[in-house]
Amino acid sequence: MFYTFLVLAALGSNTVLGFSYTTIYMKENCGSTASLGSAGYIEWDRDGRSYDHRADCSVILKTGSTSERIALQFIDIDIEENGQHSCYDYLYLYEGAVTSFDGTTPNKEICNSQLIVAYTSSTSVITLRLVTDSSTRGSFKILYTTYMNAVHGTGCYSSWFLCSNYRCIHSELKCDRMDNCGDASDELESAGCRTGDSLDRCANGVSVHGGRVHMCNGVAECSDGSDEWTNSWALCPTQEMHGSCGSLVTLQPGTSGYIMYSRYVPYSRGTDCTVQYNTQSGYVIRLLSWDVSGMDYHCYGTLFLCDGITGSCDSWESDFSVCSTSTDDTSYVTSGEELTIRLASDWSKSGNFEIFYKIEQGGTSGSSTVVTVVVMIVAVILVIGCLVYCCGKKSRSSSGDDDIVEGETVQWPGETPRDNIHLHPTTVVHTDRPRSVGTPTIERVPPQPSPRQYSYPSAPPQPENSPVPPSVRVEPPTPSTSTGEPPTPPPSYDQALWMPTEPPASARQS
Repeated sequence: MFYTFLVLAALGSNTVLGFSYTTIYMKENCGSTASLGSAGYIEWDRDGRSYDHRADCSVILKTGSTSERIALQFIDIDIEENGQHSCYDYLYLYEGAVTSFDGTTPNKEICNSQLIVAYTSSTSVITLRLVTDSSTRGSFKILYTTYMNAVHGTGCYSSWFLCSNYRCIHSELKCDRMDNCGDASDELESAGCRTGDSLDRCANGVSVHGGRVHMCNGVAECSDGSDEWTNSWALCPTQEMHGSCGSLVTLQPGTSGYIMYSRYVPYSRGTDCTVQYNTQSGYVIRLLSWDVSGMDYHCYGTLFLCDGITGSCDSWESDFSVCSTSTDDTSYVTSGEELTIRLASDWSKSGNFEIFYKIEQGGTSGSSTVVTVVVMIVAVILVIGCLVYCCGKKSRSSSGDDDIVEGETVQWPGETPRDNIHLHPTTVVHTDRPRSVGTPTIERVPPQPSPRQYSYPSAPPQPENSPVPPSVRVEPPTPSTSTGEPPTPPPSYDQALWMPTEPPASARQS
């Protein structure tokens, strides 16, 4: 093992928390076999240059023991695709030591449209082969870890660490900010690690601004982006949609991290996964630093975001959708404490994505501020409306008679209810007495009988000496002279027609 580390140290190394992660460069080892240590990287060129045109380079990777296996994590893949869900340049992965490729079927064909996140071998030897054309160059970076499967009932050897997935890795890899187990159990507090601390150096050994690197804050301060990695080194907190489709996930206030489909496997073709997120009342969910470079730029796979909890978040109901292949700094914030994310992919391409999230108090969000302003404007309008109504009502009350009492019917003395139907439904109290405090006293004067006066219509002209039917000849009524007798009622209409137009002679003489 010591000899292996000396060989790998000559190939190149990156130090992370005291452990030296050596790098195997394929360009320097074409057609040969490279021995693997506990963990390290696989890249094309020592100087970080893109791979060559018309390259055909294969390297056999072998562990130090036949009982060990190889776990690969594809950290950065930029291998040219043809835009039709296949590749122009290929990174082939074979099980075992392969030297002749005529008719040999690879286990994996890897490029931008055939992206994978992780791979584990079934033997102690694998073969990588890079084949390129003459058009576009690219690059790749792969993290490898050698491990053994734990023996049932025995566990791992004393110099190994037992992962939660029952892999045994070298103890020196524990708590180094690299996910060597594959389930991050070697980087948790339960393994004796301190999480969330800043580091002095990035994964490539470069120091940022001469000081501490702030991990998992949504901003890539390392040139290789390693301070924001979700699958190795930084090991940022991650909410995986894979395994949570159709469920509700609660995010704690004040926390942050990444939402992605999976840390280890891409979403498959035809995936339709909806996850609902919520947090404590009074907080909002802010999303930023969108990295959807693993998704197809033709939008065969799309992310839909809906404000609130909904079961049908699609192109009709979503507030925001993204399917670009570039990193987007767009910031999206919910209006409340709930969010729905849906991943919809057709049957043409698989992929992955990363979205940084932060749980903030509701008052810090732009949309919450807008809602608050709108509520304040509506409240001001209501107050002004109430003031105008009250002032107008007071003005109308002061312009009328002070003795008007609402809710009563006006009836002047001597009038019947029908006579005052045109009046406003208030009561006017005519009294010279001062108004007393409390319920006003209404003085009603009974109507006085008015003297009866009769008027008779003129009778039709009659010829002289014409006889008048005795049945209709009626003498005018004579008022009663007695004090207590009621007045004689007036004649009927027919009787009045035949009454003489002149009063009786006795009345004229008197």
